[in-house]
Amino acid sequence: PDGVSYLDMGDRYWRGDWHAALNPYWSPLYAWLTGLLLRIAKPPMRWEFPEVHLLNFAILIATLFCFEFFWRELLSWGSEDRWPSLQYAWCLGYLLFIYINFVVMHSLSLVTPDLLVTALIYLIAGWMLRRMARRMGAASAFLFGCLLGIGYLAKTAMLPFGLMMLAAMFVVAWRRGGKHLAGTALLGFLLVCAPFIAALSWNCHRFTYGDS
Repeated sequence: PDGVSYLDMGDRYWRGDWHAALNPYWSPLYAWLTGLLLRIAKPPMRWEFPEVHLLNFAILIATLFCFEFFWRELLSWGSEDRWPSLQYAWCLGYLLFIYINFVVMHSLSLVTPDLLVTALIYLIAGWMLRRMARRMGAASAFLFGCLLGIGYLAKTAMLPFGLMMLAAMFVVAWRRGGKHLAGTALLGFLLVCAPFIAALSWNCHRFTYGDS
């Protein structure tokens, strides 16, 4: 039922029916992607779900690259003797990736934004590791904040997660310097989140960032 709702939302968004599409339960990003795919392909109804599963497969490939970025940052973070064997570390990482996505989450069988959220979390965690290793500039900090905001557009629960990540970044900046980077990340986060929160609150006639 969630998958059908996301397809309906995507149709309404791309038809310009914002009042019907905006709702506090289902987040918009996955609906935007499914709606864009179906708008471009214009499949008959019987082919809508196969095409959405093709979209999920593309997201899985993107998630694999995001995991590669995260795991590479994790293995390069800290002292070199942290991992006695990089070969075993990479095997462990990809076994975990397979277990999480195919055993726990059933990523390719569900029409939900969960896999999209997973990809964003890998990117966000990798970016935070890069910040802790002091290899983040102002542009990267701004992109980090935008990624946190995009995570919120993928799933409402990512908003408090993003705030916690920003708080952690401010703590690191307080101890090691780089407060301007934390402020830049906060700016990127607000620029992505604030317009949707404003539109959602206006549509619901009350302040809300989502009821999910």
